[in-house]
Amino acid sequence: MNVGDPLSLTTQAGAVNNAGQLAQNLEFVKTAQADGGALHYGGARILEDTGGYFMEPTIITGGGRDDTVAQQEVFGPVLAVTAFDSEDEAISLANSTDYGLAGGLWTADLSRAHRMIAEMRTGVVHVNTYGGPDVTVPMGGRKGSGNGHDKSLHAFDKFVDLKTAWIKL
Repeated sequence: MNVGDPLSLTTQAGAVNNAGQLAQNLEFVKTAQADGGALHYGGARILEDTGGYFMEPTIITGGGRDDTVAQQEVFGPVLAVTAFDSEDEAISLANSTDYGLAGGLWTADLSRAHRMIAEMRTGVVHVNTYGGPDVTVPMGGRKGSGNGHDKSLHAFDKFVDLKTAWIKL
């Protein structure tokens, strides 16, 4: 993954939002390791000389469903991989957090993809990809994630109060 200038066409990931968020993301990596996770890649600040808050894409494995990195929203380039043995266990893991902004799954089985999309309690589900900005579709979370929906015409819904009135004359 090419991290760098967001205006460059070759960049795949830009900087983290601010210094506080970067510090929090780096702390997630340390906490994941303290919880027993193994750092396989990344986990450090990079490109500091640019003045931006860049972080290496990071992969952590071996953690459990109750680990901090699995239960909180990281908002940084951190992938926590947790093993599972069945589709039901995968759904249970995906739904075992208080948050539900987005989730992803990789499968060659289209029927499985549809089952999992229906069962995952997230605002967005990515199948065999991750990303895909498009202002014509809603973007919003479930549970403790998000505040209504942004993008698309559904974004207007949080600014209006619908009302029904029944009147007998």
